Amino acid sequence: MNVLDGTFYHIKKGWSNGFHIYFIREKETGPVEPEPSTPPVPPTPPVAEAPFTAKVGNYDLKIVKTPKGGQFHNDLYTVQVPAAVKGSKVQLGGLSGFMYMKNTMFGEYQEVSTNPWETEILNSKGFYYLNNFGTSVRFEIKFEREQAPSVSVSLTGQMDGAFLLPPETTVPVEAGLAGFYGYTYGDNVTENDVTALDALVKMHQIVFGEEDVSAYLTVNERGWITKAFGVETGNLGFLVNGAMTNTLVHETILKADSRFDFFNYQDTASFSDKQVWLEQNGQKQTHFDAAMNRPLMLTVKSADYNGNESAVAGVQLATVDKNGNTTPIDGAVTDQDGKVFATFDKPGDYTVTVLSSDTTKVIMPIVHVAVSKGSVGISVEARTIGEGPAGAGILPH
Repeated sequence: MNVLDGTFYHIKKGWSNGFHIYFIREKETGPVEPEPSTPPVPPTPPVAEAPFTAKVGNYDLKIVKTPKGGQFHNDLYTVQVPAAVKGSKVQLGGLSGFMYMKNTMFGEYQEVSTNPWETEILNSKGFYYLNNFGTSVRFEIKFEREQAPSVSVSLTGQMDGAFLLPPETTVPVEAGLAGFYGYTYGDNVTENDVTALDALVKMHQIVFGEEDVSAYLTVNERGWITKAFGVETGNLGFLVNGAMTNTLVHETILKADSRFDFFNYQDTASFSDKQVWLEQNGQKQTHFDAAMNRPLMLTVKSADYNGNESAVAGVQLATVDKNGNTTPIDGAVTDQDGKVFATFDKPGDYTVTVLSSDTTKVIMPIVHVAVSKGSVGISVEARTIGEGPAGAGILPH
């Protein structure tokens, strides 16, 4: 206790936006009874909200604030970009004034004048956001791409006897790609797994662009596909490495160098579409040698659910160009024994498939034929697809 000018003072503790010390004046008659104290309530930290929005198409990106974390000690906002949106343009909204973008090649900043601002995320490291008069930096923005595991997958898609994209398009497919668009995975899938659903989403990205996937593909939480490539149907299936699966698309895990084939059932009455492959001298192959202007003998067979094989008549052989367009090979239609002859009049590397007929529907296979100035022969066999739910690699109900 101190005496100043004949007045008694006591030191007390108090809370007002934090701990501090203050003085209470008392009369000379003595100290007053201390007021009952209440437990201090720590201040609630403010909720940091970004003063702008970041989108890829219609999808909001996560923004994380780092106070005073910028190059000029301004607040730094990090836009987290999923690995799934490589090459996409990020749109920054809710801003007014001037924006300067860092050039990755020269390390310099240049003014961005469009509003809303849009940037190719691969070509920009960061932004300074200035006020309307361009006199001070309000905050800084940078992009941070998530690193997701990926596997290389060969993609082939077909519907109604036509390829949807160039067959065997081989690309990396990222884990979590489908999740970025809001699709649900099976309980068995971990964050590092790449699924058949991710591959299907990648195919839609290739065909329609990254921003429009959900407009063309509908898959419910149970993994049932009800719309694909803009067509509403449940008569869909897929193959993994040339075989049917007993799992749905959202729970089928793909390994490195997998082959993923997606198709619709053309026979919607009995689902008798046949899985077709090519064979030479009784051996199934995907690459063959042929001679220019010399016929190659092919044989087409199918198998029932028990594996019993039989000849397939009336199906057509065709070449496939780099865009996936098919051209029937003249006279290359199988006879009653499944036999057919195909002739190539120019040397080169050909992609060959089998087309459906009015009465026999097939899933078009892909094989490669190297034609030179020599001589050889091929056979073709087919297997009928098994039963199962729509969205799986098996028949819909």
